[in-house]
Amino acid sequence: MPRSVDLNQIRSLVLGYQQAGGIDPQSPKPVIVVERDGRLRTGESLRHDEANQFSTVQMDTFHAGWDVAERRIAQSKMPHNTREIVSREGVRGWLYSFQTEFYDTYRMFAYFDGSFYQVMVIDPYIESRFCNPHTGHIFSNGRICMGLGMNSGRRTLNDAYAKSVLWANGFSAMIHGNLDKFPFNYND
Repeated sequence: MPRSVDLNQIRSLVLGYQQAGGIDPQSPKPVIVVERDGRLRTGESLRHDEANQFSTVQMDTFHAGWDVAERRIAQSKMPHNTREIVSREGVRGWLYSFQTEFYDTYRMFAYFDGSFYQVMVIDPYIESRFCNPHTGHIFSNGRICMGLGMNSGRRTLNDAYAKSVLWANGFSAMIHGNLDKFPFNYND
């Protein structure tokens, strides 16, 4: 026997937030919550003192929609040479190349690690003296250290791509300017 929640109303709420690109609705009450027994409720049915008793539903798309959005980012915001590949290790991601302001060409591979987007530098070869997260902001395996948290990655493919370009320009500045410090960190 079905429960008393209006699934059409739930669907409208979820699709509305997804189409707007939202994940966490910004309102005094959550839009959709789940009770401990697995029942869905809309936020409008909650009393003010009940909101913290339940799990709030994030409104982003499920995995299939995420792939579509990722491809859209790769096609519209990344270099024209960007292509989707699967690495020898079976990791699906995006291979792209670009030139820095110093005309150095970088080839990189951006991928989702299950939680965040990471970027590996494929070319050029990074000398071992720079391969550390404090000097060159790159790990010894070639993965860029993009900052604290998020496993040193970024939340979106777009953010990872943008940060990788900034990193490459900073790294090129170090090489061409014979600098010992990364130019885009205030605490280096």
